[in-house]
Amino acid sequence: GDTFHVGLTFHPPLPPEPLERLTAWLKPRWEEAQRAWQNRSELRAQAVLAASMAEPEGILLITSSAETEAQIRPLLDGLPPLRTAPPVMSSLKQALNPPPRLVLLHLPQSGLEERRRYRTLVEALPGCPLVLLAAPQGTVLAQEIGAEGKAFSISWNPSLGAFLKRLAVGLLKRHSGSVP
Repeated sequence: GDTFHVGLTFHPPLPPEPLERLTAWLKPRWEEAQRAWQNRSELRAQAVLAASMAEPEGILLITSSAETEAQIRPLLDGLPPLRTAPPVMSSLKQALNPPPRLVLLHLPQSGLEERRRYRTLVEALPGCPLVLLAAPQGTVLAQEIGAEGKAFSISWNPSLGAFLKRLAVGLLKRHSGSVP
């Protein structure tokens, strides 16, 4: 099935105290990863249901960076309204009603915790175009998600503003037939 296992071996073996601390640190993360994996199909079904219930509108920017939002908002002037949400599942669920016509996902980092969190967020998105805006520390994750065929990926910096706007216009025209 969808079960996988990861093992670690320490040479020389860890003493009991550090091993107990490591086990205590890993256990809740392992349980959360298992729950997230089991909830993937449920999240996808919820996203599809939400998308089918309301007419898509606007562009959704998922970011925790006020600076990134301030850079992107004026670039998309003249396009459908931009709304934002932090990269947290509860906020994303609210932001997906009504579903967006286009999603911009800012990836500031590529650590293990971020990989799991952002992959879960991507799974919850409805079937609209997705553009990954990767900061220098987030390019690996953006490439991984993009390679799965789920998104367009660009290394984000403000000098790419004109390109981002053209990409957004093209995706909106391609997937919904119009820009406004």
